Amino acid sequence: MAGGGTSQPPSITQQPADQTATVGNTAQFSVTATGAGPLAYQWYKNGALMSGATGSTYSIPNVAQSDDGARVYVLVVDINSLSTASNAATLHVTSLATVATPSISPSGGSFSAPVQVALACATSSAQIYYTTDGSAPSQSSTLYNAPFTVSAIGSTMVMAEAILGEHPVMIGRDANEPVHAPTMRRGHRGRHRRR
Repeated sequence: MAGGGTSQPPSITQQPADQTATVGNTAQFSVTATGAGPLAYQWYKNGALMSGATGSTYSIPNVAQSDDGARVYVLVVDINSLSTASNAATLHVTSLATVATPSISPSGGSFSAPVQVALACATSSAQIYYTTDGSAPSQSSTLYNAPFTVSAIGSTMVMAEAILGEHPVMIGRDANEPVHAPTMRRGHRGRHRRR
């Protein structure tokens, strides 16, 4: 440095913190540092350089169970090419919660008049979404909040799905039962997400 002074490497004022994420979600690590700017960042996971991870934050999308225990740190480099490595933070990965398969009542059959359909799920706080056209339900389908009437002439297929939390993963789907018109057929599947 000109004038006989000494340069100081960057100083990390906030270290990356351990993170906990559920399978399928995103884990995000961050660092705060000061020094002769602009500062550059390079993140490492389990000692391997993470390509493109060159900001003050680093995200691991779609976390897998195999990411559990991963050690993440960042190298901060200043304009004078002096560097400081952060402390390593640990990623803890939790499994998805299991959601019970929703039940549909009545369970199917032939009916000579409109029929009241009730949906239920043994997993508390699970939300049930359903369709009446035989298509697979999703979060954009109708949210169940009370029994409904199926009155269409012909065959109607009710499909239901239970979801808990943020990240859906299908865990099961019952086989559909073919029946004769005027009928109601049923299908259901359970999905789970973790908050």
